[in-house]
Amino acid sequence: DITEDMIYNTNENWKFVPINNEEAKIILDFILKHKNDNFLIHCEKGQSRSAGVGLAIESILKFNGNKIEFDLKQSDILNHHRYEPNMYVFDKILEEFNKVNQ
Repeated sequence: DITEDMIYNTNENWKFVPINNEEAKIILDFILKHKNDNFLIHCEKGQSRSAGVGLAIESILKFNGNKIEFDLKQSDILNHHRYEPNMYVFDKILEEFNKVNQ
Protein backbone atom coordinates (compact mmCIF):
# COMPACT_ATOMS: atom_id res chain seq x y z
CA ASP A 1 0.00 0.00 0.00
CA ILE A 2 1.15 3.50 -0.79
CA THR A 3 0.53 5.86 2.11
CA GLU A 4 1.42 9.48 2.84
CA ASP A 5 4.75 8.57 4.38
CA MET A 6 5.79 6.43 1.38
CA ILE A 7 5.94 8.99 -1.44
CA TYR A 8 8.82 8.07 -3.71
CA ASN A 9 9.93 7.92 -7.31
CA THR A 10 11.07 4.78 -9.04
CA ASN A 11 12.16 6.80 -12.06
CA GLU A 12 11.49 10.19 -13.62
CA ASN A 13 8.36 9.01 -15.44
CA TRP A 14 6.70 6.97 -12.71
CA LYS A 15 5.85 8.77 -9.48
CA PHE A 16 4.00 6.94 -6.72
CA VAL A 17 1.77 9.10 -4.56
CA PRO A 18 -1.04 8.25 -2.16
CA ILE A 19 -4.66 9.13 -2.76
CA ASN A 20 -5.68 12.46 -1.23
CA ASN A 21 -9.03 13.65 0.13
CA GLU A 22 -9.93 15.46 -3.09
CA GLU A 23 -9.36 12.34 -5.20
CA ALA A 24 -11.29 10.21 -2.70
CA LYS A 25 -14.21 12.67 -2.91
CA ILE A 26 -14.19 12.52 -6.73
CA ILE A 27 -14.27 8.71 -6.60
CA LEU A 28 -17.02 8.76 -3.97
CA ASP A 29 -19.13 11.18 -6.02
CA PHE A 30 -18.77 8.86 -9.01
CA ILE A 31 -19.76 5.83 -6.93
CA LEU A 32 -22.85 7.56 -5.55
CA LYS A 33 -23.87 8.95 -8.95
CA HIS A 34 -23.63 5.48 -10.53
CA LYS A 35 -24.66 3.31 -7.59
CA ASN A 36 -27.26 1.49 -9.68
CA ASP A 37 -24.80 0.70 -12.47
CA ASN A 38 -22.06 -1.89 -12.88
CA PHE A 39 -18.44 -0.86 -12.37
CA LEU A 40 -15.31 -1.75 -14.29
CA ILE A 41 -12.29 -0.68 -12.28
CA HIS A 42 -8.65 -0.83 -13.32
CA CYS A 43 -5.40 0.44 -11.87
CA GLU A 44 -2.90 2.12 -14.15
CA LYS A 45 0.05 2.13 -11.77
CA GLY A 46 -0.28 -1.22 -10.03
CA GLN A 47 -0.67 0.22 -6.54
CA SER A 48 -3.73 -1.91 -5.71
CA ARG A 49 -5.91 1.18 -5.89
CA SER A 50 -8.50 -0.50 -8.09
CA ALA A 51 -9.09 -3.25 -5.53
CA GLY A 52 -9.25 -0.60 -2.80
CA VAL A 53 -11.87 1.31 -4.78
CA GLY A 54 -13.77 -1.93 -5.40
CA LEU A 55 -13.70 -2.70 -1.70
CA ALA A 56 -15.06 0.78 -0.94
CA ILE A 57 -17.84 0.28 -3.50
CA GLU A 58 -18.71 -3.06 -1.93
CA SER A 59 -18.79 -1.54 1.56
CA ILE A 60 -20.80 1.54 0.56
CA LEU A 61 -23.37 -0.20 -1.62
CA LYS A 62 -23.89 -3.36 0.42
CA PHE A 63 -23.35 -2.05 3.97
CA ASN A 64 -23.85 1.73 3.71
CA GLY A 65 -20.19 2.22 4.59
CA ASN A 66 -20.54 0.52 7.96
CA LYS A 67 -17.08 -1.01 8.53
CA ILE A 68 -18.17 -3.09 11.51
CA GLU A 69 -21.02 -4.75 9.64
CA PHE A 70 -18.86 -5.04 6.52
CA ASP A 71 -16.08 -6.79 8.48
CA LEU A 72 -18.55 -9.40 9.69
CA LYS A 73 -19.58 -10.39 6.17
CA GLN A 74 -17.74 -12.23 3.43
CA SER A 75 -16.17 -9.77 0.99
CA ASP A 76 -15.95 -10.94 -2.61
CA ILE A 77 -12.82 -8.85 -3.06
CA LEU A 78 -11.01 -9.77 0.16
CA ASN A 79 -11.65 -13.45 -0.46
CA HIS A 80 -10.39 -13.47 -4.05
CA HIS A 81 -6.81 -14.64 -4.60
CA ARG A 82 -6.04 -12.00 -7.26
CA TYR A 83 -6.85 -8.89 -5.24
CA GLU A 84 -4.89 -7.15 -2.52
CA PRO A 85 -6.81 -3.94 -1.86
CA ASN A 86 -4.95 -0.80 -0.92
CA MET A 87 -6.57 -0.24 2.47
CA TYR A 88 -5.42 3.38 2.54
CA VAL A 89 -7.54 4.03 -0.57
CA PHE A 90 -10.46 2.14 1.00
CA ASP A 91 -10.19 4.17 4.22
CA LYS A 92 -9.91 7.52 2.42
CA ILE A 93 -13.06 6.87 0.34
CA LEU A 94 -15.02 5.72 3.39
CA GLU A 95 -13.75 8.76 5.30
CA GLU A 96 -15.29 10.97 2.60
CA PHE A 97 -18.47 8.87 2.62
CA ASN A 98 -18.81 9.38 6.37
CA LYS A 99 -18.44 13.17 5.94
CA VAL A 100 -21.37 13.15 3.51
CA ASN A 101 -23.54 10.88 5.69
CA GLN A 102 -23.17 12.53 9.10
